[in-house]
Amino acid sequence: MPDKQFTVELIDDVIISMNSATAGGHQCLNYLPGSVFLGAIASYLYSKKSPELAHLIFHSGKVRFGNGLPVDDEDRTCYPVPRSWFHDKENRDPSPADIKNQLWEHYPPTQQPKQLRGNYITLYKNVPFFSVPTQYRMKTAIQPGTGLAEESRLFGYSSLPAGSRFRCVLSVDDSVENGAEILAEITDILCTRDIRLGRSRSAEFGTINIQPDTTVEHLNHFDSNEYRILWLLSDCAFVDKLGLPTLY
Repeated sequence: MPDKQFTVELIDDVIISMNSATAGGHQCLNYLPGSVFLGAIASYLYSKKSPELAHLIFHSGKVRFGNGLPVDDEDRTCYPVPRSWFHDKENRDPSPADIKNQLWEHYPPTQQPKQLRGNYITLYKNVPFFSVPTQYRMKTAIQPGTGLAEESRLFGYSSLPAGSRFRCVLSVDDSVENGAEILAEITDILCTRDIRLGRSRSAEFGTINIQPDTTVEHLNHFDSNEYRILWLLSDCAFVDKLGLPTLY
């Protein structure tokens, strides 16, 4: 069954914290994890479906909500930089030409390589690295009775700014008998309902707009009789036939 692709535009600032802790500082992710879309759909559908169908959609892994990857100003999807990419530590602003892939090439002993992290890249040659901006806003708790600021209750949120765009994919296994109907129902909810993501959704954060997207981009493949290269575009947990973690 063909995947369904969507573009997500942030109408308000959106807070996607790296962890769910309520105390301490909050650091915002620079992408939209698929779990936030799954949660938004579950809030509409979970209680309306039979236990069997709810398990199929939200727990079986046969209906997958992909991460929202950033889209640049030229409408190009941006992908996480491979962890095998390094640059000279002394070069604080490396260009694509300065990067070495440690799978194939290494720096001489006189240079100290540093892993390139936090940026994104497109599939187009000589396009500079893309960074997703975040912003920080200070807030304070308000006393319900007086409307005054509470003492020692100052806190802050890091957020993705309104106007940012992301691209995500919804996929359903071919083995799902009523997969087309499930895909159509989820698409209708995403594109017609009031979807809000992240923290502080009841205040001034979280409103988004989702629309179907037909943009087609092709990943470049490396052909080799000796190697098969995996470029993980999201976190991946490898397990053996017993369900135990493995790297083999």
